[in-house]
Amino acid sequence: MKKGKKLFYNMILMTATALLIRTAGVFFSAYLFRTVGSVGIGIYQLIMSVYTLAITIATSGIKFTATRLVSEELGKGNPAGVRKALRSCLMYSLLFSFATAALLFFGAEWIGTVWLDDPRTVSSLRILPIGLPFIAVSAVVGGYLTAVRQVNRCAFIQIADQFVMIAVTITGLRLLLPKGLEYGCIAMVAGSCLSEAAACLFLFLCCLWDQKKRGASGDSGHGIPKRMFKIAIPIALSAYARSALSTLQHILIPRGLKKWGASQEQAFTAYGTVHGMVLPLVLYPSALLTVLAELLIPELTECQVQNNEERISWIVTRVLKLSFLFAVCVMGVLFCFSEPLGLTFYQSGEVSFYVKLFSPLVLVMYMDTIVDGMLKGLGEQYQSMKYNVIDSFASVCMVYFLLPIFGIKGYVMTVMVSEVLNFSLSLGRLIKITRLQISLKETVIKPLCCVACTAVTCGILWFPGSWTNEHFPEILAVRILFLIGCYLLFLFLFSCLKKEDLKWFASLLH
Repeated sequence: MKKGKKLFYNMILMTATALLIRTAGVFFSAYLFRTVGSVGIGIYQLIMSVYTLAITIATSGIKFTATRLVSEELGKGNPAGVRKALRSCLMYSLLFSFATAALLFFGAEWIGTVWLDDPRTVSSLRILPIGLPFIAVSAVVGGYLTAVRQVNRCAFIQIADQFVMIAVTITGLRLLLPKGLEYGCIAMVAGSCLSEAAACLFLFLCCLWDQKKRGASGDSGHGIPKRMFKIAIPIALSAYARSALSTLQHILIPRGLKKWGASQEQAFTAYGTVHGMVLPLVLYPSALLTVLAELLIPELTECQVQNNEERISWIVTRVLKLSFLFAVCVMGVLFCFSEPLGLTFYQSGEVSFYVKLFSPLVLVMYMDTIVDGMLKGLGEQYQSMKYNVIDSFASVCMVYFLLPIFGIKGYVMTVMVSEVLNFSLSLGRLIKITRLQISLKETVIKPLCCVACTAVTCGILWFPGSWTNEHFPEILAVRILFLIGCYLLFLFLFSCLKKEDLKWFASLLH
């Protein structure tokens, strides 16, 4: 129970941190939308798609590798091995990040003019390499702190990092945006790089402090570099393939929309609307599951090292059940309140339309996050990466063929099909390796009935058409909380939540 409590408190802390960061991010996105417009956001998202590929190469699977190696050495009770694993991962990250930074800097002009087909991106691409070594080192240190369950310091650093980025970006936009969108993108990129540098410094200091407390007794960690490469290289190769395909997909989206008949500005507007505004809003509540998935990696790894199959089965079953109940609740909130959410944050009816359209997909997207984390914790990272590559390849093919015919609707279809494909493959693998028994009626049908009953009840109490059209944030928040309360009540009435679940939760708080 002690480990369960520590996992629970770490999850609460990291979830609160992630929600605070995402809240700031959503409001900041709204500010950017009003400041640079959807066209500016579209250009910025295109630049960041290249940056995502560069980060993937710079980190090359090292965060998960650090978490896995440190968790294994902790499971063996070997502090010296932990220290050796950390040093090896840091050297690895520096080598890959500096090489990637050089490639991005010298290839910026070609990438901006040929790949992205927009010369306005070149200047920003030349600034991005500054942040890559800091991101790579932060990945190692973040993986280490996750493995040793020292997430409290990480939480405060992440919050500070987010607000530093926002402050620097706002200042930069005020100074540079009058010169044009190109300079506005430079301001946004510079804010990101400076905040990464500051976060890296403080994370590294936290890591050194923790290492001093642990000492260096035990085995010297023979064979750790070999184990590191054995874990990291396959992950890196798979990540390269997936990230390259994802970047290609993002590059093809504006081009496909232009073939469909949209102008370049209209293409950037549609792309910026979906990626810069809709998806951040839809994925905002997933902070809870993202944090849980990350914290489960060392937990399941230690159970696997100790051959504790009973605890693995207990964790997987309970986490899947509670995660689905959460995803169903979020789906209901997004579907019922899509219009006021879109108008409150972005003053855009188009955003509201896409939020409602994507709301059923929340079930698949959120569950895929948690299943992916559990697969990595059980040493199935290669299978997980393979499924991600298959998903990305399918997405690229669909974008290439569907967008010139159906426009932005073709992209929406692509997202839906690829998410369902990835989740189906991942869940099938998890069921196979854990012998998980899932009751369709208890796990899926009953929660969906609960959210349907909740929507009907709220509609009757507030009269159809009147309860979703109020755009005052305070009233919107109260009505969302009321819907969540009704949903919890129906969960108990349908026996989706039981007394033992409350007792387990109370034991964590005791």
